[in-house]
Amino acid sequence: MSRRIRDGHSADRAVRTARPARAARTADAGVSSVEVVLMTPLIVMLILLIVALGVMVNVRSEVEGAARDAARAGSLQGTGQDAATQAEAAAAADLGSRCQGSATVSSAYVPPAADGGGYYKVTVACTVDMSGFGMFGAHQTFSQTFAAPIDPLQNFHPGNLPTSTAPSGTEPTTPVPTNTQFSAPSWLTPTDQPTDTTTGTPGQIPTTPTGTDSLPTTATSTATTTTTTTTPTTTSTAGH
Repeated sequence: MSRRIRDGHSADRAVRTARPARAARTADAGVSSVEVVLMTPLIVMLILLIVALGVMVNVRSEVEGAARDAARAGSLQGTGQDAATQAEAAAAADLGSRCQGSATVSSAYVPPAADGGGYYKVTVACTVDMSGFGMFGAHQTFSQTFAAPIDPLQNFHPGNLPTSTAPSGTEPTTPVPTNTQFSAPSWLTPTDQPTDTTTGTPGQIPTTPTGTDSLPTTATSTATTTTTTTTPTTTSTAGH
């Protein structure tokens, strides 16, 4: 009986130990669910913001390209009316169905200055539907202005085009080449006379070359030997 009681107490302790662990796991799961619910709107808004900014940058680039092409197309025409017609056609070809409705193209003529010809200026405005991005409003209008130079030799008649001033981002005119003599910089100009870096008088050979080992003078002595020859003399006396 005591063994059964001990086994029953062991089982009760195991059940009591398992219940807090299961409750802790349930609480952690509940906290994670709340965090996901709170973070989901922020993540969605961040994604929408990134997509909206990408669309805005893309549309701005397309409108800028349309204004550039429209100004160049209009600057090649002879009259203001033809220039406006070609500018509208070029802008419509570049933007296509990007704008809500059609793009607005405004043309103006910039009179020539003292240093060159005039300019044909175009302003393109495009309204884009941004209703999918509530934070930016239902519609956004993008506008870009560009001015293309008119050839000074071209006989352009602006007609009824309004007069304006060239914006800061105009395309520079093509300079006329002139026959100018090239002037080399001072550091490329050779000297008039070469500088003599040798020492001594030109045309003379130095007695002792510099850096040449000279042999010492050897004194020659001649030994003179004197030989003396002595001849003996014999005297004989005869008796008479």
